[in-house]
Amino acid sequence: VNVSNLLLSTVPARTHEMAVRVAMGAPRMHLLRQLLLESSILSGAGTLAGLAIAFWFARILSSMRLGSTDLPLHFQVHVDQRVGIFALVVGLFATFMSGAIPAWRCSRNDLNSLLKSSDPHNRPHKVRARQMLVGAQVTVATLLLVFSGRLVKELNVEATQSPGFRVNNLL
Repeated sequence: VNVSNLLLSTVPARTHEMAVRVAMGAPRMHLLRQLLLESSILSGAGTLAGLAIAFWFARILSSMRLGSTDLPLHFQVHVDQRVGIFALVVGLFATFMSGAIPAWRCSRNDLNSLLKSSDPHNRPHKVRARQMLVGAQVTVATLLLVFSGRLVKELNVEATQSPGFRVNNLL
């Protein structure tokens, strides 16, 4: 989603570029195919990198031991297959949206007004999808920070509390 958001930030400039290409006679289907290919390469790489990082952090968390030597806490963390499939589906959806929006804007707008505009970035036109992605990212990031902070606090409390039975000098 981050990569798609970065791609969506280029929509105004790409809209002007696509308008010039259409005015010069480029078929809209070729432009759509080009944009989808570009976004699929970038978003696919971002999705695969995110999954690789998730697998890497899961391996790191599984190898960590928390707590004292008397009662160590050990986590078995792994990335579930359903999580991987969900990440791939979200990545494909984000790929399609970030590639199709510039082509869709170019096909719906009046090419004459796009070509005559003096602003090459076409700033007066806002992209709602980009604003919604930013809002969703801020919301999810805030939730993750709150839940991870709560988890760290609870793990710290559990690691320092007595288990309720004698653990010294026992085999």
